[in-house]
Amino acid sequence: MRAISSNETARKRTHVTPKRATTAVVMRPTLSDDGAGGFTDSPTTVGTYSARVAPNTDYNFPMELIKAGEMKSTSVWAIGFPVTADVQVQDYIESGGATFEVVGVNNEKEPLTEILALCYKVE
Repeated sequence: MRAISSNETARKRTHVTPKRATTAVVMRPTLSDDGAGGFTDSPTTVGTYSARVAPNTDYNFPMELIKAGEMKSTSVWAIGFPVTADVQVQDYIESGGATFEVVGVNNEKEPLTEILALCYKVE
């Protein structure tokens, strides 16, 4: 496999940018003192980015998972961000009135055209 040149990477990034037609807020869970000797999990905003939000067609079927002891329905979504975005596993993303939990982030060896986060939609 040949390496992608910097010109090809720039061209691909330019091609992907117009597809990010929505805004997404990335939030990271942060432990905060609850004043009673324990901690609470409160989200801290990491950044606001242009994003491409779409159902992941590789996993285009309803799913169920257990969260906080309850069965929840969910679906898998792919959210594309600029390469400068700070997105990590366990972050939350709010976009278009929906909330998503990040369960995976691409880590390609080649120069990235965009950061792609795989997420569960929080119902």
